[in-house]
Amino acid sequence: MRGSRCVSTLALILSTAIPVFGDVQTFVVRDPENRNVVTFESRAPLENIHGTTHAVRGSLRVDREDLTWCAGELTIPLDSFDTGIVLRNTQMRDHYLETDRYPEVVFQVVKVVSADPPRLLIGKPSHIVLEGVVRMHGVERRERVEVTATYFAESDETRLKLPGNLLRIDAAFSVVLGDYGIPIPKLVALQLDEKVSIRVDVTASDEPQTQE
Repeated sequence: MRGSRCVSTLALILSTAIPVFGDVQTFVVRDPENRNVVTFESRAPLENIHGTTHAVRGSLRVDREDLTWCAGELTIPLDSFDTGIVLRNTQMRDHYLETDRYPEVVFQVVKVVSADPPRLLIGKPSHIVLEGVVRMHGVERRERVEVTATYFAESDETRLKLPGNLLRIDAAFSVVLGDYGIPIPKLVALQLDEKVSIRVDVTASDEPQTQE
């Protein structure tokens, strides 16, 4: 009896985690031309700092017919961010982000808060609010992310970018560095704001060859 109860419980968990019906597709974020981009911006009294990376990787599972469900994860190596000044990059990696100990930042989708419209229509943007877990600098926190998602069926035009059906993701959110145990020394308080804005602009494909 105990074994059958365990099986039933596992089946219930799986049925609530993954839709039984619908059009579920897996989209992989991997562009050999490095056109995907993640940026951060710090707007402090003395200067604004912008950092950019193209090294984002991950995957998203989306039910096109029901955007109230999705799953996925994006990973970014923190030492790949470039602020345009070599010395500043080194200080950021070594003194603030401590990339030797904490090499990556990971965002994992937890749930969909809202979606408008609640399904993916070809070429039409859907505005989604996600709640997810950000893992950075040894800390895990839930954050809300605003996303614009647009689905493109494969065509001659889309193949100029990537093979397969495509999902364009344009997302924005902010993090407070102190929430993740990243201190800002008084010496640079006028140059680095504790609140950092993050923008993610990626195109993912469901083509199997991009998932190798």
